[in-house]
Amino acid sequence: MYRGSKTDPEGLLGTLTALVTVLCGLWCGGVIQQATQTRTQPSAIRRLLFAGSCALLVGYTAAGFPVPGGDSGWFTTSSTWATGWAMPLNKPLWSASYTLVTAGLAAIALAGLFGVLDTASTPSAAWRHSLAKGLDGARAIGRNAMLVFVGSGLLARIMAMIPAPFAIETAGKAAQRTDLKTWIFEAGLAPLFGPMLASLVFALCNVALWILIAIALDRRRLYWRV
Repeated sequence: MYRGSKTDPEGLLGTLTALVTVLCGLWCGGVIQQATQTRTQPSAIRRLLFAGSCALLVGYTAAGFPVPGGDSGWFTTSSTWATGWAMPLNKPLWSASYTLVTAGLAAIALAGLFGVLDTASTPSAAWRHSLAKGLDGARAIGRNAMLVFVGSGLLARIMAMIPAPFAIETAGKAAQRTDLKTWIFEAGLAPLFGPMLASLVFALCNVALWILIAIALDRRRLYWRV
């Protein structure tokens, strides 16, 4: 069970909505593949934009028109009348609203990239080539997605097991030794950026590290597949 509790938010029911995410990605890939073969890219872009916008609208409505905020810092419903029926935008639950909103955003972003990188109406071949090179990191992560997913989680856990080189002081408490992950955050990032922004910076640094690892492995044609 999840962290020893009596309930499991990441259980079998969430697997069903996760499968919907997979099917949405499969449909988008099929649209792009068909358009490439039949040279009907503009029509495919319109289909992706329409489907993505519909999914986003339905998911946002099902979530009760959420806005950022709340005690947890995550999205919360924008009005009290929606709390009785709204499905929260919740990743651990992989709720239906989360599935629709993320699939919709992904389809819209994919339509934009497809239009910029693969259609003849974009400015120049050199410009498209430069943009494609700029997306090498995303492409490398996509080719080694399982390794990056598992490796990033393991790295965080390993850092939490390594003792910090120095003790840190917190407000109202004596200096104490902690783990490496906490030490980097509390002693390095939080004083510079504050707790909220420091969390974002820490996450971005983690992503940047794994982009570099994925690019290095991609150049050596090393992939982890099942």
